[in-house]
Amino acid sequence: MTADPLANDAARMIAHMNEDHADANLAYAQVLCGISDATEARIVAIDRLGIELIATTPAGEHQARLDFDEPAESPDAAVRALIALLERARAAT
Repeated sequence: MTADPLANDAARMIAHMNEDHADANLAYAQVLCGISDATEARIVAIDRLGIELIATTPAGEHQARLDFDEPAESPDAAVRALIALLERARAAT
């Protein structure tokens, strides 16, 4: 089995998204994952196929998976995929 191409960079990417792009994480949860009452969201995993989020709502935490439009075969491709997801979320609001 081949290692995920993001495996070596996943922790760094997750930390960056959670520390610097909390607004994007919240948009992913609210708009693209349908957790409209989320007040906060953080990425807990990333791989070539997408991200896993934990969203905080008044009723508690909810986990959600959000797939990229196409597999990300490099960290740069994952960044482009995250931007594309954010653009889609913003266009839907």
